[in-house]
Amino acid sequence: MIFIMEKVLIPRPVVLYDGTCGFCISSVRQWRERGEGVVEFASNQNGGGEAYGIPQQEAVRGLCLVEKNGNVRTGAEAVFRMMDLCESPFGKVAWTLHKRVWLFRCMSNWMYGHVAGNRKYLSRLSKYIAG
Repeated sequence: MIFIMEKVLIPRPVVLYDGTCGFCISSVRQWRERGEGVVEFASNQNGGGEAYGIPQQEAVRGLCLVEKNGNVRTGAEAVFRMMDLCESPFGKVAWTLHKRVWLFRCMSNWMYGHVAGNRKYLSRLSKYIAG
């Protein structure tokens, strides 16, 4: 889903994530290194998305990416675009497929929905695995 916020110039894209979710935090920790200087990361708690025109109920549902031009992408679309911006080879392929192949887009959105809906469980599982 794309939201169009009031056009405000931002220096680089911003990824908003659930700062209370261990699974989300560990995922962002990995991407922070790749995206250094290209993408900023910020927790979407306490109305963080509202600064970018994202309703709070949407911001807490999953990952949001605010592009420099003000477009806001959510879910799998946001993940693949972030990976593309961070110059991940898989990210470039996934972003292209997401934009052009309807079935890939549907399947990735479905899968993202299941991961996002179970992120609290995944947080506990990742803590258990990591020790």
